Amino acid sequence: NNCKSLQVAAKGALLSGAYTVQNSAGQSFRIYCLFKDGYGYTFLSKNTNVAVDMGSLYDDKTHVLVRFTKSNKQYESTLAQIDSFASVPLSVQYNGYTGYNRPQNFGMTPYIYVGFIPKSYTSKGARQGWKTNGQEQIFTNCDANPNSYIMFMFNNANKPYTSYAGSKNSLMYKWYDEGTLVTSSDYVTNEFLTIYHEIHHGGCGGYSRGSNVPTFANIGLKFISFLIQFVAVQCAVPDIPTGATMTYTGTAIGDTATYGCKPGYQKTGGDTSRKCGGSGQWLGSDIVCTMGDYGIAIFCERTKGHLRCPLGKKLAIYSAMYGRTEGDTICDHRSARKTSNTECTGVLPGRKKQRVSGTLSRNLQVLGSQICLRELINSIAKNNCKSLQVIAKGALPSGAYTVQNSAGESFRIYCLFKDGYGYTFLSKNTNVAVDMGSLYDDKTHVLVRFTKSNKQYESTLAQIDSFASVPLSIQYNGYTGYNKPINFGMTPYIYVGFIPKSYTSKGARQGWKTNGQEQIFTNCDANPNSYIMFMFNNANKPYTSYAGSKNSLMYKWYDEGTLVPSSDYVSNEFLTIYHEIHHGGCGGYSRGS
Repeated sequence: NNCKSLQVAAKGALLSGAYTVQNSAGQSFRIYCLFKDGYGYTFLSKNTNVAVDMGSLYDDKTHVLVRFTKSNKQYESTLAQIDSFASVPLSVQYNGYTGYNRPQNFGMTPYIYVGFIPKSYTSKGARQGWKTNGQEQIFTNCDANPNSYIMFMFNNANKPYTSYAGSKNSLMYKWYDEGTLVTSSDYVTNEFLTIYHEIHHGGCGGYSRGSNVPTFANIGLKFISFLIQFVAVQCAVPDIPTGATMTYTGTAIGDTATYGCKPGYQKTGGDTSRKCGGSGQWLGSDIVCTMGDYGIAIFCERTKGHLRCPLGKKLAIYSAMYGRTEGDTICDHRSARKTSNTECTGVLPGRKKQRVSGTLSRNLQVLGSQICLRELINSIAKNNCKSLQVIAKGALPSGAYTVQNSAGESFRIYCLFKDGYGYTFLSKNTNVAVDMGSLYDDKTHVLVRFTKSNKQYESTLAQIDSFASVPLSIQYNGYTGYNKPINFGMTPYIYVGFIPKSYTSKGARQGWKTNGQEQIFTNCDANPNSYIMFMFNNANKPYTSYAGSKNSLMYKWYDEGTLVPSSDYVSNEFLTIYHEIHHGGCGGYSRGS
């Protein structure tokens, strides 16, 4: 029913031209699709004689394109609201003028009516007008006359204009006088241009009609982001939840991903098979694999009646239900009796025919060599909350802990343990390199913990639905794939990127989700900034001079956070006073001050 759906069906191969579409009643009419790079304009045929839902033809209400003729050539200009009415969308109606004044030539149907300033907004002395090609054309309303529109009439019955003719002035016809010449290859055919139009800026702005400025003209209605829909017919590479295994046949529509749980984990929820759906999302829900009843089994070599650590020492984490962990070739407790001191035997990896023996504890008690136990536990990398919890056999409470990076340098993290999951907070005193990827494995959202009136609150931040397949990017002292922050010198910092630079475009719907609710704006100028950043600022540098300001889109997480019980507070070492937010393209910029 519109240019976007036609282009999607053609998988992006459609050229600009005239096409036949249908309204909701199945009646046919013609449109001209003028395709640009990532957007386009729809023109309605002057031969249209059926009902038309104008809202289905466009999705950008910030401006319209006037295509017109002059000296046998085609020109074009844009018409938009003046800055003081920029938040008021244009109203494009077919044979109607709801919320606006009735036109003089309302009988010359069908017509397209473009309303600018609604009746309810007008008043005597108000500054009114419109923008032509980005330049404001302003007048002062002298008598509260509420007319504010341009109209193009197809006039199928060939009715004459009314007796009121008006006249041309530069405010009303700047679009005609200063239009941009169109290349002949980009011309709209005559079927989509009409000789009838009417303009009225009531209250001393002016009134005119087509007889004063003879031209063939029509309105082009902008649609945006159809290319994103082409990308969406493929799914992202499927994620692998904690404790799960996954194989997939591809990322095209109809491809499948098959999931299972690793040895030592049990399936407690979700789906084992998911299909790539037509919307570009994997159908079904993530598999949930939960650790079983764990024991730590130490296998020691028996030599002359004594136990000692084998050369291929391993820490084997077992589930009482599933047996040995993946990758170990030593004994499986299912072949042993269920008594706590039953020995089992097997062969060490890489040690041909070397006999070993040991005991698997069902209740976390380790039998055998305590020397082995110490060496094996010490071999686990203590680099995140998960590894610390494994070492503690699940007994670790939430709190601050010291871990190490791959170079063996220590730093502090706060582990907030929940039921089967948790969150990691990095200390503001961190002064070493940090591999952020080792600290988390869920890229669907982040948790913002913050203070207000000496109490702690929290909120989640996530992608909006149209970017749900794009994982968040969390970087330490970096912003690869995203725009450089204003206060990049206040290192170290944690940068959370939402919509990558390569995904942004003028007119795109962008924003983020706070606590599950979308906060949306329309990118007005293709500015690619889309991030929140928390700076530890070890050198105590000042903010740059650019301050920005607060708005509800950027700070819904602060205004509507959830109160945290004091028993669940994060200590002050893991909170910083410095932050920066930027939703470029008219979404807003702000900082901690």
